[in-house]
Amino acid sequence: MDILYKGTLIKDVYRAQDHTGYIANGCEFYPAEDCEIVKKDPVVLPCKGHALESAKEEKADRYNKGKTQWGLVDFQSLKPMVDVLEFGANKYSAHNWKKGLDTTEICESMMRHLTALMDGEDIDPESGLPHMGHIQCNTMFYNYMVRNNGKSNKNKDD
Repeated sequence: MDILYKGTLIKDVYRAQDHTGYIANGCEFYPAEDCEIVKKDPVVLPCKGHALESAKEEKADRYNKGKTQWGLVDFQSLKPMVDVLEFGANKYSAHNWKKGLDTTEICESMMRHLTALMDGEDIDPESGLPHMGHIQCNTMFYNYMVRNNGKSNKNKDD
């Protein structure tokens, strides 16, 4: 929001957590009693005295520190993996891979797709889908097996 502070327009400020004033540029503090709101996103709301909080500041408390930040994921980048999962669901059955896979075989499959990709082959000839989707699936399969079985068998002697 924008405020007037002693006759000076201050743009893009937010209400301090303790509601005693406004903060601009992350550090400059303006006491609420000396401010007047001239633009409250998304509408103009002139106020005198203690200014009202903007709607975007009226949010419930959330304690998300240390929690998974799913917003960091580009979900469109996972589409090749989903396409391969759909191919596998049609070829075998949905979630067939959750029945258990040998982690060495998963790594071998991943390496076949990775080396084909590194050799310039983008599309897997068997599925007609990008090698990258197969690599993503194998990475997920490996993580799932280790997480649910508690170990990998990558050093297993055959």
